Amino acid sequence: MVIDAGLRPAVASTVSGDAGARVFLRQKPWLVDLIDCSDESTGEDVDTVEQMYRLL
Repeated sequence: MVIDAGLRPAVASTVSGDAGARVFLRQKPWLVDLIDCSDESTGEDVDTVEQMYRLL
């Protein structure tokens, strides 16, 4: 997921636990562009730098 840096304060104000930006994005669905990456993804959730490096 890529979030515009200008939205950081608004997104951060809604973040709670493992939900990340979910609440913010549900409140503002017009900001979401879905891109099919099914041929590029394992579907694993990445929340930490260590998890990211395991995907490489």
